[in-house]
Amino acid sequence: MDIKLQPGLRLERTDHPMTLRAIHPSAMSAQEIVDYMAFVIAAGEINAATMPALVAQASSLITLQEDGKLIGTAAIKVPFAGHHHNEFGKAKVADLAPLYPYELGWVVVDSASRRKGHARALVGHAVNQLGDRASYATTKSDAMRAMLPEFDFVPLGDRYPSQLDSAVSLSLFGRSTV
Repeated sequence: MDIKLQPGLRLERTDHPMTLRAIHPSAMSAQEIVDYMAFVIAAGEINAATMPALVAQASSLITLQEDGKLIGTAAIKVPFAGHHHNEFGKAKVADLAPLYPYELGWVVVDSASRRKGHARALVGHAVNQLGDRASYATTKSDAMRAMLPEFDFVPLGDRYPSQLDSAVSLSLFGRSTV
């Protein structure tokens, strides 16, 4: 079904109300943070040991809920300096890292809720939260590789193997200030 962004950041489908929100981690309950982290960790491609610190220093966590159930996430992260420079280095564009201080990440949609425009809504809301701040994103997904340019992200450097699974190829994208 079509999803329409309504004023007040509510996504509406004719059969179930959906809520899209961006919130600073300090404004979330402990249970909301636990649920958020569990959702993202279950999707893979994240080091679970470093996630609590990354969540705490995130600029904004974006959630999409349907009938009160978390079905999608995204985040505007302030990455650890070592990770940040390492990602750009692996893509063979290390000199560009300082130009992209924020990371768009943890874009995850529940498998039963995919192909309904939810990832696009999450990324769009994250980009709105970023405003004119430059950011980067990494992805292993062909769907995200196709979608990120719609939000002014451009490919940077070469694809490179994931540190968590060398059979997975990651792509680096950057979005400059507008």
